[in-house]
Amino acid sequence: MKYIEPYLETLVTALAGLLVTALLAVIATIRGKIDGWLAARTTAAEQQILHLVAKEACALAERLFIEQGGPEKMKQAIAYAAEEFRRKGIAVSPAKLEAAIEAAWLDYRVKASTSAH
Repeated sequence: MKYIEPYLETLVTALAGLLVTALLAVIATIRGKIDGWLAARTTAAEQQILHLVAKEACALAERLFIEQGGPEKMKQAIAYAAEEFRRKGIAVSPAKLEAAIEAAWLDYRVKASTSAH
């Protein structure tokens, strides 16, 4: 037994190391899946916020800058939306803001033309 004991210790230590390594691999895999899930949900939530703020910005520009032309209204709408996102701590590119506001404006025009008929 005296001669087998060092071999058993080595075997137990190696098995413990393998178990810990396997456990860390499983944790890393689960964490990756959770991170992906959270990123997808955050992106969806941010997309929803983007469209809501764009709709607000469009409505505000249409109401406050009625005498201004389209480019000035867009500039004011982008400024409003950018400030809202800055306050919320969300980074959105100017191109994405412009596209969302343009989409909101098109929705506004479609609703305005269908309600006029």
